[in-house]
Amino acid sequence: MLVQSEPMNLRVRRLWRFLWTDGYETSVSTSPTELEGTMGLLDKLLGRGKKAAGDVMGDASLRREGAAQERQGAAEESVGQHEQMAQEERDQAAEARAEREDT
Repeated sequence: MLVQSEPMNLRVRRLWRFLWTDGYETSVSTSPTELEGTMGLLDKLLGRGKKAAGDVMGDASLRREGAAQERQGAAEESVGQHEQMAQEERDQAAEARAEREDT
């Protein structure tokens, strides 16, 4: 009995779902701010890839999933940038306070 191979679009879809729907492993040495910026960029890239795959295969649900992941990545990247700016402001305020106390 011959086994028919899956159509290419189903293979691609399964591969995408297998590779990119799992969570990311984080290293202990990475700060949360750095990790959010990196993961945001990665999510944006993966989302663009899914959108492109959805366009090529004519799969609207994969395209929507990619667009949502891209938006999520952009939001995470923005959060990371704002948290980094806030931390810099806190550091500057602490330095200024320490200088005032020394004088």
